Amino acid sequence: MPKIKVEKGDRYSKVDAPGVAWKVVRTQKVFDEFPHAVLIQESREGRQMTISHIGLAMASLYTKLAAH
Repeated sequence: MPKIKVEKGDRYSKVDAPGVAWKVVRTQKVFDEFPHAVLIQESREGRQMTISHIGLAMASLYTKLAAH
């Protein structure tokens, strides 16, 4: 499996919600061997989610945005 590069500060949007930007605040290992990223919604910092790096790399789910 190719190494997927996800770093603090990277920005993503969900394909089905392109107007909402999410920013990576940290990466971590969770329940399995795959690294995960913790993201906060840029317009609502109290809202966060954790997703695997593999999930963020899936073009059918997420789009990587330009640096802000």
